[in-house]
Amino acid sequence: MLILTLLVAAILTFTIKAPKIFLEVPWTFIKVWGPTSITAFLYNVIALCLVFYMFGLLLILSKKMKLPR
Repeated sequence: MLILTLLVAAILTFTIKAPKIFLEVPWTFIKVWGPTSITAFLYNVIALCLVFYMFGLLLILSKKMKLPR
């Protein structure tokens, strides 16, 4: 569970910090002057990380059961 949490946190951190690292501009500048697809990309990455985290938690915390024949 620790690896899953660190992976999701790293992806979110990189996504949020990427414009500052590569372009040296904040997200507010990109939201105003960039195309809307870049803002949609940010929201999609956040939603994808949340879904991936919930799915990973379900896989980790659920117990595999044998089906009766």
